[in-house]
Amino acid sequence: MNVKYYFFIICLFSQLVFAENTELTQRSDVNEKSSYNLDDSFDDDFEESSRCDDSLSYNSSSSISVYQLLINQAFSYPMLTREEQFHLYDKKNKSVREKYVNAHLRTLPKIINRYKGYGLPPEDLFQEGVVGLIKAYNSYDPSKGFTFMTHAIPFVRGEINEYIVKNWQIVKAATTKPNRKIFFHKSLLTPNLTMAKAQQIANELDVPIDSVLYMNQALSGGSVSFHSTDSQDENSNMAPEQWLGDHRFNPIQQLIDEEYVDRIKQIVHEELSDYGDREQDIMTSRWLSEEKVSLQELGEKYGVSAERVRQIEFKILRRFKDRYNLNIREVLSRDLAK
Repeated sequence: MNVKYYFFIICLFSQLVFAENTELTQRSDVNEKSSYNLDDSFDDDFEESSRCDDSLSYNSSSSISVYQLLINQAFSYPMLTREEQFHLYDKKNKSVREKYVNAHLRTLPKIINRYKGYGLPPEDLFQEGVVGLIKAYNSYDPSKGFTFMTHAIPFVRGEINEYIVKNWQIVKAATTKPNRKIFFHKSLLTPNLTMAKAQQIANELDVPIDSVLYMNQALSGGSVSFHSTDSQDENSNMAPEQWLGDHRFNPIQQLIDEEYVDRIKQIVHEELSDYGDREQDIMTSRWLSEEKVSLQELGEKYGVSAERVRQIEFKILRRFKDRYNLNIREVLSRDLAK
């Protein structure tokens, strides 16, 4: 089975089997515990998840989304301590890999929440996140002193970003009624659509011509010029760009910016291996974690003042500035501010 869908299918199938058996058990007033013929590696986790989900109703009148089922399943897996992450790692051991991935599934919803404005199914983004976790596991090096998730975040975001770039334009394009109508008649569209042909399609489908032009560009990757008029169209002296609305929101550029930030994080991550444990922890907690830890908290952790922590942080940031001409504070502050 394709690894991309392995965890998704197991999680969903487990919950659906539980739902069906619960309903049948209630109907027949049988109190016996149902048995499930699932992959052995998931049996214990599934039973624990079922107990956690007792408060949820699985009957047909109270359906739960696939994404919520995935979240429920994710939070049923035990977490790994920092020490366990460093000592259990075995790149070639599939059961250990499964344990690492399962333990960090609960981090995916928070990351996915950042992408909710794109209109893509969160369960699909969850699948991409799982792929990112698996890829991160294969390249993880616990000897560098970083937790697994610190290493994995760029991989998770990278998979989700790639998926969005491939799918967002079509999803965005088909959000209005005229655009959906064109979508289901997309066989009428052609890469070299002329203005005359676009008008003909618009008349035939009873939709605005700007919708035809927009959907043609989104679905067929057409080569219609958006800046010049169509010389074959005697009835129009308007360029396609004049028909289209103002689409200032640029999600692709946003994803490019996020990938840049993630790449900077990877550089910092790799370079910090030259520093001591305290310096690594301070920089990771302040700049590489999802939530920034305060100077005061780190000072209390290491028995020094907040000012001393700030001095250590400043010294490392200054070295990055001198060595790479890179303002880590400026780049990563944008990410933490989101």
